[in-house]
Amino acid sequence: MTVKRFTGIAKERGNGWWAFCNQLPVCAHGETFNETLQNMIEAIETYHEPLNGSPPPKITHMPDQNCGVPFHLTVEIGTP
Repeated sequence: MTVKRFTGIAKERGNGWWAFCNQLPVCAHGETFNETLQNMIEAIETYHEPLNGSPPPKITHMPDQNCGVPFHLTVEIGTP
């Protein structure tokens, strides 16, 4: 397994929280901040499965915005 670090921003909206990853074209939603980050981990793992070790496409870093909560996640990618 490979351990990778991901960052992004989470924003609270009327219907819960949305999180957007800086390194991948991945977002996640949840009713709470913690649930959203758990869903983000799942989304990152799901995104990496079909790549089979190939590098993900290059993504431009999202612009920093004042209206959000930055996050940092460490995710184990791949099979043991």
